[in-house]
Amino acid sequence: MSIIDSNQAPFTRLQYAGKQNPRYISDIVAANQLVLDMAQNICGLGATDFAIFSGLAFVPGSPNSYTPGIFFLNGVWYYMNTAFNEGLYLAPNIQPIMPVPFTDTVTRNIYQVNYAQSTNIVSGSSPQFEGNMNAYRLDLKSMGANIKNLLLATTLQNVKPGALPASYIVTFTNDKAIFFSSASVNCNITFDFTNAVPGTVVRMKWTFGGSQTLTITAPGGSVVYNDSGDLSRVGSSTNILSLLYVGVNDAGNQEVSYTISQV
Repeated sequence: MSIIDSNQAPFTRLQYAGKQNPRYISDIVAANQLVLDMAQNICGLGATDFAIFSGLAFVPGSPNSYTPGIFFLNGVWYYMNTAFNEGLYLAPNIQPIMPVPFTDTVTRNIYQVNYAQSTNIVSGSSPQFEGNMNAYRLDLKSMGANIKNLLLATTLQNVKPGALPASYIVTFTNDKAIFFSSASVNCNITFDFTNAVPGTVVRMKWTFGGSQTLTITAPGGSVVYNDSGDLSRVGSSTNILSLLYVGVNDAGNQEVSYTISQV
């Protein structure tokens, strides 16, 4: 059975100085190390860097935890093979494997797997695992998602959805201006914070055709503050509502502030 069949990458081939190693062992060791070194260079990683490349996904719970995965730490690639709790660090736990008898009758391991282990010891370990750890993810899928989110967040979206409905859900994935053609019914505005970006501004404009009313409802786990303006003045007016997604406040609630005016 090969190393690939029985074990998880990353792994390295071992050779022993002064012993009769298998034929071409130096070539195998060099090829093994070349793959690891080129992966490091392609990713632009240095001798003191930390980055996540696979797994280690954040799992909310009691307590919060992370899945197994592959990461880079201080010049070496590692595999964390078990789940672990939030608040811990990852450190090397390299394991020699595949013992083989040599010609001197001594059995020696010919590979090692770069396993990791969770620890509360800071020295020589990864950064502390807190939250989603997305700031450290360098796999192409995560980077592509980050680029897409950045493009959305920096592009003003101009939306013309027609008449203001009786219920409207505002998202905060990117800045946007929403122009409603008219409104003839009372309206309740609430929010969806999925993938919300702190600092996002949503500007809404519409004209009420009669004495309609507007209410703004904060979903559970959120708070909404009126910075200026009076909701009771929206009837028979052209209204401009500006909403700012502030982010998660010190109480752990999603926070939105707004201003409303009539033109």
